[in-house]
Amino acid sequence: MSRIGSGDVIVVKPANNVYTALAAAAFVVVTVGLILFYIKAEQILGSGVLFQ
Repeated sequence: MSRIGSGDVIVVKPANNVYTALAAAAFVVVTVGLILFYIKAEQILGSGVLFQ
């Protein structure tokens, strides 16, 4: 971290935009994975077997 020689303090609020984007992308990937898992299970086990 570099410092300014004049002694002025620059206050910067932390931002979490990258983490929010990663969380949103992970949510989309997991949701799509669960949907594909459900579709594949319906094909293998037959219709209506998962939620009886």
